[in-house]
Amino acid sequence: MEALREKFGHLRGITLNALAPARGKLMDFGSGAGHFAAAQAKLGWDVVALDPYSSASNAAQNARVSENHIELLYPDNSFDAITLWYVIEHLQNPAQALEEFYRVLKPNGILVLAQQDFGSLQARMFGQNWLFLDPPRHLWQFTASSLEALAAQKGFALKTVSWATLEMSPFCMLQSALNVIVGNNNDLFKFLKNNKLPKDSKGYNSARARPWAVLASVALLPVLGPLTLLAYFVLLAFKQGDIFTLYLEKRP
Repeated sequence: MEALREKFGHLRGITLNALAPARGKLMDFGSGAGHFAAAQAKLGWDVVALDPYSSASNAAQNARVSENHIELLYPDNSFDAITLWYVIEHLQNPAQALEEFYRVLKPNGILVLAQQDFGSLQARMFGQNWLFLDPPRHLWQFTASSLEALAAQKGFALKTVSWATLEMSPFCMLQSALNVIVGNNNDLFKFLKNNKLPKDSKGYNSARARPWAVLASVALLPVLGPLTLLAYFVLLAFKQGDIFTLYLEKRP
């Protein structure tokens, strides 16, 4: 599993590395376990992995974060690229955060924003059963166009947008379909995350322990797995998906 995460960390950087004229200084904001940051460091980037919401982070030395304000402790024009992978929707004040990212980016620097697409076909089709519908953790429900518009107000211009997210989209569609069939509890996702069947109501921080639903989900995998993977590639061919990644450039 760790090797797979490292591989996805490498794949996330393909478009960024194609757009960037050279490997410079990169900030991965909300870096989590650091797989993306580690992969890009191997490719020659000077990486700052910053996660202000992790107790194990170096954030205190590099950022001041209050409820609705982010201050990055770097001079203006410090970074060639900044990435946020599934982070912007968690921020109390994304508009102010974009202003701060703009400040520390160099002219023509690249800002990468990956986000669940709340206007996608999958979001509309699955509704409350959609895996990515995650209140109250997701404070904002952006679409590609609404987030692009907000970024444009803060001085960014769109370079390109991608819906290719093999690491997440097919599974999201699979789990959402399973939620329709066996009930909206994200049972397979929780089983894979915890690596064990639930035994009681505390097993998955859920009001219900449903080992039968996990077993039913696994039994349905041979049918639904290939169908959801096929659907992912069909939608991708039409530039559709339930996750988008905006690649934005700082306008001088």
